[in-house]
Amino acid sequence: MIRKEAKWVTAGPSCEAPIFYNVLEWKAGYEKAVISICGLGFFELYINGQKVSDDICVPAWSDYEDRGPRRLLYPLNDKGGHRIYYLDYDITSYVKEGDNELEIWLGNGWYNQHERNVEGDLWYDIPKLAYSVAITCTDGSTVWQDSDETLTWKIGPIYFNNTYFGEKWDFARLQEAKAQPVSVVAWTDSPLYKQECPADKERSVHKPVLVKEDANRRIYDAGSNISGYVRINGLGHVIIRYAENLTAGQELDFSSAGSARQIQCDEYKTDVRRSLKPKFSLKAFRYFEITGDAENVEVITVYSDIAVTASFSSDNENINWLYETYLRTQLNNTHHGVVTDCPHRERLGYTGDGQLACKAGMMLFDSKELYRKWIRDIMDCQDMESGHVQHTAPFYGGGGGPGGWGGAVVLVPWQFYQQYGEVSILKECWPHILKWFVYMKNHCENDLVTTEEKDGWCLGDWCTPGPVTIPEPLVNTYYYCKAMEHMLAIAEILGEDAKTAVAVSTADIQKQLEASLQAMKDNYYRKEPGSRQGGGAFLADLGIADAADLAALDAKYAAEAAFDTGIFGTYILIQVLLKHGFADTAYALLTSEKENLSFGHMKNCGATTIWEDWNGGNSHDHPMFGAVTECLFTGFLGIQMEEAGWKKLRIAPQIPAAVRYMEGSLETAAGRISVSYDADREQNYIVTVPDAAVFVLNGKEYLLTEGENRF
Repeated sequence: MIRKEAKWVTAGPSCEAPIFYNVLEWKAGYEKAVISICGLGFFELYINGQKVSDDICVPAWSDYEDRGPRRLLYPLNDKGGHRIYYLDYDITSYVKEGDNELEIWLGNGWYNQHERNVEGDLWYDIPKLAYSVAITCTDGSTVWQDSDETLTWKIGPIYFNNTYFGEKWDFARLQEAKAQPVSVVAWTDSPLYKQECPADKERSVHKPVLVKEDANRRIYDAGSNISGYVRINGLGHVIIRYAENLTAGQELDFSSAGSARQIQCDEYKTDVRRSLKPKFSLKAFRYFEITGDAENVEVITVYSDIAVTASFSSDNENINWLYETYLRTQLNNTHHGVVTDCPHRERLGYTGDGQLACKAGMMLFDSKELYRKWIRDIMDCQDMESGHVQHTAPFYGGGGGPGGWGGAVVLVPWQFYQQYGEVSILKECWPHILKWFVYMKNHCENDLVTTEEKDGWCLGDWCTPGPVTIPEPLVNTYYYCKAMEHMLAIAEILGEDAKTAVAVSTADIQKQLEASLQAMKDNYYRKEPGSRQGGGAFLADLGIADAADLAALDAKYAAEAAFDTGIFGTYILIQVLLKHGFADTAYALLTSEKENLSFGHMKNCGATTIWEDWNGGNSHDHPMFGAVTECLFTGFLGIQMEEAGWKKLRIAPQIPAAVRYMEGSLETAAGRISVSYDADREQNYIVTVPDAAVFVLNGKEYLLTEGENRF
C-alpha cells in the first residue's frame, strides 16, 4: 500500500516527462522489499539502472480525480466516482547492500493529455509520483521508506509525449540536465486501489517488409494491423510515422486513424547510435514510414497481458477469417485496463462497443480481471444523483445513447456473473443498476425511452449501411427491457442482499417491463421498422414475434445474404436467427462477400482487423461488429451454458448444411469444453466436457459423461 506518510511530488510545470531520483538504503538484517508505487499518468521504475518489471504504460487508466470545470463537447453536470491504481513490485532481487538508486520516469498518459481535445478539455494535471517501500527485516519488523522532499528530478530526453500523437526525444537534454528539488502537492481525495487487472506488455517481435524506399525514407508493412510500436537502432534525426493504410501511390494514408490532423509519430535525436522505441505511448498501424538513419527495424506488438483461451477452425475461410480477425482486433483494443473502441483515433472505453463484445471477450480470452476493473469504470462514470451512465468508461467524452451504451451498467456485470459465477459482482453493481433503472424510467414517454441528457446524444443503433433509420426509441427501449429481464434475475439471486437505499422493488421492475414490452408491441410490431435494419430481430428477441414473423425475418436475410444492420442490430439478428433454428441463414450472412455489406467484403479488401463501418470508410480496427464471433461457439457448435459459471452445460450443435468440418474449444470456469464435427468421419461428433452434460442432436437428447464423447 502507499501510506498516508508518503508525499505526492511533482517536477516543474513545464516538464511533461521528468525523471525522479532517490536513494534506497539497504542494511544488514533487511530481508525483503516491496514497493507500492503510482506515477500519473504512466511511470517506469528503475533500480540501479535496471528496469523493474516488463509492465508498460502503468498504472491502469481510471477516472483519477475530479477535473473541476472543463470545456466539454456537450453540456455535462454528472458527478461520478474516482479511483487511482498503484502497483506492488517485489524489488528484493534488484537491491544491494548500501545505497541503491531509485530512478522513476513519468509520462503524461491519460492524466495530462492536452493535444486531442475533440471531446473537450479532459486533462487532470501535470504528472505526479508517490510510493512507499516496505522492508521486512529478519526479526519480523518492517521499515518504511516513503516518497518525500528528499527526491530530486531532472529533465529527461523526452520533451513531448502524448497517448494519441506519440513522442519526441532529444538525448542532448539528458546530458545537460541538472538535479532540481521536487514540489510536494496535496494528497488526492480519490481512494487508492492495488491494480489487479493485467498490465500491458510487449507480446511479440517481428521484422516488417520493405514496401518503398527513396533517398532518406523507407515505408514498411508490419503484415497486419497491430497495436504497439517500432523499435530501431537509430542515429541522428529519425522520424517514424504510422498509419493503417497506404494510398494508391504507396504513401501512408492517415484518413482512417485520425486523419492528417492526428498523425501518430515518434521522433528521435541522438548523436550516438542506440536502440530507440517509445516509452509512454502506443501506436495502432499496419504501415509505417522511417525518415533518417535506422537499422535493425522491428515491430513490437503491445496489449494487455491476456491470453487467448479458445480455438476454432472450419472448412470455410471466411468464417475462419472472422474468428482470427476478431481475436486480433480485440487484443489491439485492450490497453491500460480498458476495452476500447479503436486503438488510434479515439482509444476510448465506449460502453456500447464494450458491452456488445463483452461476452466474446470473456469467453475467448483470460480476461476476468480486465473486465472486473472495467465494470468498476462503468460504475465510476455514472452520475451519483440521476443514475445517468456515460458513453465512455473511464469518462472521456464520446457520444452514444441511454440503452445500448448506458445499459452496460447491467449487461456487462450480468455477463461477468454468467461466465464466472461470482455473485459478489452483482451485489457490488446492484445499487448502480437500480439508479440506472430510475434514470431510464424518468426518460420514458408512454413507456418508450425517448430522451437522454439535454443537448446531448440519444443514439439508437450506430454504423448502419447508410443513414440510421431504425427508430431510436425502439433500440433504447429494447435495451431497457433486456436489462429489466436481467434485473429480475439478479434480484432473485441476491435475495435479501438486493435491498438497498434505492427505493425500487421487483414489483416496480416487473410492472415497467410489462409496460415497455406492450409499448414496443403497440408502436413497432408488424410495422415498417420491423423490415429494415434488423428491427424485427429486436422485437423477436423480446418475444414479440410468432412463427410467421420469424419465418419472414429468415426469408428476408436469406434472400439478401447481406447485412443492413448497425452494431447492435447485427449482433441481435445473428443471435435471433440461431436461437430459432435458422443456422443456414446466420451462416450465409457471416460468410457473405456482398460488397460493403459483409465481413467477406472486409476480408477481400485485405482487412486484418474488423472495420468500424461495413464500407471501410472510418477506422479499420473496431471490435464491435466482431461480437458475433461468440455465436460460432454458442450457436453453430452449440456450447450453451445453463447455469452460471458453466456449472451446467447443454451441447446443441446447429451445423449449417454447407459445412463439412467445424470445431472449437473454450476454457471455462468449469474446465475445457470442445466440440468437433467432421461429416467425413464415421463418428461425426467428438465432444469433450468437464462434467456430465446433455447433448442434443436431431431433437434427441443424449447423456455426455466427463471427458471425450463420440457420436
